[in-house]
Amino acid sequence: LKPIINPHDNCVTAISVESRQLDATTYLYKLLMFFEKNKINSSLKIPHCDDKLTLREHEIAFLLLYYKSPKKIATILNNLSDKPVSAKTISNIISGGLYHKLNVYGIDALIEKLYLLQYQNKIPVSFLINLHLELA
Repeated sequence: LKPIINPHDNCVTAISVESRQLDATTYLYKLLMFFEKNKINSSLKIPHCDDKLTLREHEIAFLLLYYKSPKKIATILNNLSDKPVSAKTISNIISGGLYHKLNVYGIDALIEKLYLLQYQNKIPVSFLINLHLELA
């Protein structure tokens, strides 16, 4: 962080931020550590606000951009929740829900559409309020 000072009154008028792009795992870890440090806990109720996908579809879409395997996605989601989900269920949600809702067919077209809609930047709310998320 670098302050930008107004020469007329010597007050800080803006702050310049220099950063580098982080991979998703590092970003989520740092975000969760911020929540923990600032005593923000998982009892927060932040509404899901994606107008295209349900919360579960949003979670799968986000993870699909980083992990192509339904088995790996199921493992991550099982670590987040006490409701188990199988790799077969993940595959069904991808082929039955995401393809239809995003009007694509095939995994490559789906991933391309998710990037176009910037789902790599739309972290699902359930990931933001869960302090025990492990992606590695």
